[in-house]
This record gives sequence, structure tokens and C-alpha cells, in this order.
Amino acid sequence: MKTIKLKHLIMLLCICLSLGVGCDNDDKTKADCGCDSETLSVISESDNLIGQIWYKTKQNSNDDDYYNDKYWISVIIKDSDNVNHYIVCNEDIISEDIKLLAKTTEDTEVQFAGHVKGVCEKKIDIPERTYSRIVLTKIELK
Repeated sequence: MKTIKLKHLIMLLCICLSLGVGCDNDDKTKADCGCDSETLSVISESDNLIGQIWYKTKQNSNDDDYYNDKYWISVIIKDSDNVNHYIVCNEDIISEDIKLLAKTTEDTEVQFAGHVKGVCEKKIDIPERTYSRIVLTKIELK
């Protein structure tokens, strides 16, 4: 009687282990953060959001190493001290005119739309500043 229970227990254990090991959760194909992660929010074209685009380097950001050598779009929220910073994922959508202006001036206004993603490297800053990645769907000079 004990050997039958032991056999059943061993078989049950083997089945459970084979199911657990054999199953790979294919639903988790998206990263938790970054450009390939799930979209947190969408900035649509109808939002008509305008921001300042600039190219961040270590030299123009007080030796700060946070997401350097990338295009950033900064949006100051009207009637507040809040600033939303969007770090561009798909730089290929940015026209050469905008790229040139963004690298040479600080005040290049653009209207843009896109899918907002989380940053992988969190930055401790004042609450009025947010940092996100963005996959642009539209960008044009304003």
C-alpha cells in the first residue's frame, strides 16, 4: 500500500515538474522598461504637444551620465514647474534639419506625438521632473 502511494506521489511530482519546466511563458515577450516595453501612455497628434528638442551629451549636461548621446524632448507643463523629459528611441524618424538644430541650439521647438515607455535606469530627481522613453510617431519643427 505504501509503495503504491509512493509511486503515485513520484509520478505526480514528475508530471508537475515536467509541466513547470516545459512551459515557457511566451506572454512575457515585452521588456519591463525601455523602447521595447509596453506603452505607458500615448501622446496623439491631436494633443498638439510642443517641446524643446536637444541632443544630450556629457559635455552639455554637467558631466551627467544619464542617457547621454541621445535626443531629448523636454516639455514644460503650462502654469506649473513640472517638466516632462522624453528620451527618443527611434532617432531615425527625426529629420536632418531637426537633428542639426538640436545639436547647435538650445531652443528648437518641435511638435510631436508618440508612445511613452518607461526608462530602465531610474533617476532620483525632484518630483516636478519626469523621465520617459518615447517611440515617436510624428515630429516636426514648430
